[in-house]
Amino acid sequence: MSTTMASIEDLITTLRERSQDDQRAILQALAPAAPGDDNSSATAGPQTVHAVTFPPRLALFSGEDKDARYSQWRAEINGLQANHPESTILQAMRRSVKGLAADVLLQLDDSTTLQTALQKLDQMFGCVQPAEKLYELFYTSKQLPSETAVGWACRLERIVADVRCADRNLATEAADSMLRSKFWSGLASPAMRDALRHRVDSGATFSDILVAARQIEAESGGNTVTHTASAQQPAGVSQQLERIMQRLDNLEKRLPRATFQGKCYKCKQKGHRQADCKNKSGNAQGPE
Repeated sequence: MSTTMASIEDLITTLRERSQDDQRAILQALAPAAPGDDNSSATAGPQTVHAVTFPPRLALFSGEDKDARYSQWRAEINGLQANHPESTILQAMRRSVKGLAADVLLQLDDSTTLQTALQKLDQMFGCVQPAEKLYELFYTSKQLPSETAVGWACRLERIVADVRCADRNLATEAADSMLRSKFWSGLASPAMRDALRHRVDSGATFSDILVAARQIEAESGGNTVTHTASAQQPAGVSQQLERIMQRLDNLEKRLPRATFQGKCYKCKQKGHRQADCKNKSGNAQGPE
């Protein structure tokens, strides 16, 4: 019984969030047939069945770093436009926003179209950097020492998404070629680049090169960049220390030693230590 009541409450909540036309269609679809309508329905021919569609779920978006990025959230909305009406997408948008993004949609009235709402959100949260700056950011980016191959690939894909937003003329094939070449050339590990060079030269796709890089990381027991750096650092540091110690030894040999003002315990003479005493007999020579 409780399960039935919960289902009814969910249905009522859904009806309240729908437009009047959608409410009327849902109630007509759920309404039982009137008595004596069996014969009439048989003679009236096939009737239209209204499908009940619920608002899809979108990623949470607030305009802050802790939630989904705007480009990701916007891409989800673009994917819904082919199979869902505008009213359903607007409801899904209002459910998924919070914070600053919710304030933006709150200022829009109920008659606002989907296109108008998206234009307003693009003004607030869309990419505003010029394409030249984004291209410069892309080509100067390099993998960080603590960044895995997946992290490096995701960062490049985010930059390319912003580039395509600013440069509408950038084709998909050109964007894929940019990712493919920059992912390989921007790797921090020379050993990783050498291992993947034959795949790049043979025309492997960006996805294939990324998978191969992950396999190399897995075989090395973790991040290849970190292991390569840690393996090379001790050797370089030890060589530098060895050169510094050699220079100090040479400098010490060139500097004159200060005259010892004390007395030798062996011969009782002043001006040298017992370790430097040249008196083999050990007899005192001169006054103490």
